[in-house]
This record gives sequence, C-alpha cells and structure tokens, in this order.
Amino acid sequence: MSKMAEMQETIEELRSAAAAINDTADWLYQQFSGDEATAPEAPAKAKKEKPKPEIKLEDVRAILAEKSRAGHTAEVRALLQK
Repeated sequence: MSKMAEMQETIEELRSAAAAINDTADWLYQQFSGDEATAPEAPAKAKKEKPKPEIKLEDVRAILAEKSRAGHTAEVRALLQK
C-alpha cells in the first residue's frame, strides 16, 4: 500500500472516529441537559417499578355491571356522572 493510500485510510478512520465521538457527545448532552421532559427514564428506575396493567374499557364495564347487579346501581350511576 502506498503512503498516500495509507494516509487516506488514516484520515477516513479519524473522521469516522470524530463523527462517533460527536454523536456520543450529542447523546450525552441530551441525557444530562436537565430537560427531564425529553429525557427517557433511567433504566434502573424502570426495573424497580412494576409495570401497571393496562385497564380496558370492557374491564371497567364488566366490574361496574357486577356492582350494579349486586345492588349498588345508585353508587355506580353517581360514579359515572362524577
């Protein structure tokens, strides 16, 4: 390999490394800029919290129907109006 080809390869590797460092710096800045609204939650925090089950409208309707049949129709109606 000629000296010019080696120099060209070295320059390309340096540019690639510089781009990777720049991307990493941008990511770190976004993570630690203090703008918590745009930063995702910390992974450690997400592991400690249990995921909340998804509540579906059908599930709520079924439970309210059971309560209504059990004699709590007025209370169910008051909750729905509230």
